Amino acid sequence: MSQGINPNEKKEQLRQKASQERINHQKIPTVIDAYRHYIEAKSELKPNTVAIYDRDMNLYLKDWHHLKITEITMQMVVGKHAEISQTNKSHANITLKLFSAIYNYHRKRLTNNNQPLITEFSPVQILYQNDLFNKLKPRKNYINSEQQADWVSAIVQTQWRGNEKANEYGYLNQDFLLTFVLTGLRRTEVEQLAWANIDLKYGTLKIINPKNGEDLLLPLGETLLHIFKQRNKYSNGSKYVFPATNNQNHIKDRRHVRHKITETTGIAFTFHDLRRTFTSIANRCGIGMYTIKALINHSYQDDSDITADYTQIDAKDLRDAMQKIENHILSDDMKNIIFNREYLTDKSTRMYR
Repeated sequence: MSQGINPNEKKEQLRQKASQERINHQKIPTVIDAYRHYIEAKSELKPNTVAIYDRDMNLYLKDWHHLKITEITMQMVVGKHAEISQTNKSHANITLKLFSAIYNYHRKRLTNNNQPLITEFSPVQILYQNDLFNKLKPRKNYINSEQQADWVSAIVQTQWRGNEKANEYGYLNQDFLLTFVLTGLRRTEVEQLAWANIDLKYGTLKIINPKNGEDLLLPLGETLLHIFKQRNKYSNGSKYVFPATNNQNHIKDRRHVRHKITETTGIAFTFHDLRRTFTSIANRCGIGMYTIKALINHSYQDDSDITADYTQIDAKDLRDAMQKIENHILSDDMKNIIFNREYLTDKSTRMYR
């Protein structure tokens, strides 16, 4: 008091400060709430991406759900990354980068009286600063040139249940697998192919907003165009090129089809291996790198590559390239089998497995 200081005022200031800190703390979301707000805000995320995030949040970060995002420490981040890495190195990276994105989103968004509620940087920075993220080798598997003839032959000649029926399911498995290697599309893109995005008159298919956000218009080789015309002829009003058994949705998870061909040929492969097979064949056919990137919708605009700014890929170049790839992967014998398929309407026709 003798120094002009009112102890009651000081106590009130401390009380107000403590009260404000409690209010601020309450405004900071828990990990699970922060994640939900983040997903709601990021409407551009694709359903498959959200599904992966949901899985990782519930599988790997469930013990963090009830904690405030600011309660996650660098030590916890390092420990969690190491823990997940024991079972899945790729998802260890994905999960902690996801948490960092969630944290940074709320760090920029949350304020009180124009003052940020979160001032500390994401604790995941310790992984970046110390180069602790797992080093993952890119997968390089594909159907090599010595295997391709046997692989295609097995696909074209394998019989499945209802294989030759004159309906939307006729030759579905063969056509599904061939579409991968004749287009270089991703699994979900092939599964979700819709007739609305296929132009049978001009022989093109369109993929709307694929992984890089830019629509892809892809010309079709003559055999694939024939396949699609036949599928359309017997589509029975289906919205999708490859419909599910209810004819309302598209097919999903056809791993048993892959396994059948692997069992027949001894050639193990994934659906993404067929995308690499497509690009490998394109390279073997002498197709230019800019054209290959255009076919698989990869950006070739690189600041260090001035030539890319002047390179325009003509539609005819793309169509010629697609035909070269098709001619390389499909022999005349295989084409003849495809062009001369039988479609049976008799309900008593023997069903194949």
